[in-house]
Amino acid sequence: MKKFHFRLQRLLELESKRSEAARRQLALALRRLENAKDVEFSTRKELERVTSQLQRGFAAKKITPFELKLRQDALHIMEKKLSECHELVRREEQHCEKARQFMIEQRRRVVTFERMRERELETWNKSRERWDANVLDEFAARRHQIRMQGAARS
Repeated sequence: MKKFHFRLQRLLELESKRSEAARRQLALALRRLENAKDVEFSTRKELERVTSQLQRGFAAKKITPFELKLRQDALHIMEKKLSECHELVRREEQHCEKARQFMIEQRRRVVTFERMRERELETWNKSRERWDANVLDEFAARRHQIRMQGAARS
């Protein structure tokens, strides 16, 4: 009997490659999200530092009106950058979710093909067992026939 061959093996391999590519895309998206969160965190910390410096300097009356205006402008720029960071983090989270959903879908497809392969292998094993049993039955029948012919000659 022929050895087992899954008819859809090439599709299974293709879907496995797609699944692996989707997993890599998700990993990349997660790295980008972490980087965006790091930038957001550092921007927030910098904004807090500058704000506290401004408050301390203003309370101690060490800041001239010109310096106050410059620092307020810098604070405004940093707040704008922080809001951009928030938006970037939000977009990266959405991208991660899309990549996660895509990876899950690809994995489901691979699992479907693997199940089909397992079912086909089970069917093939059953037919092989039947074929083996038939071969053994034929062998036993021929052996019996040869013995009977030898017994009839004697």
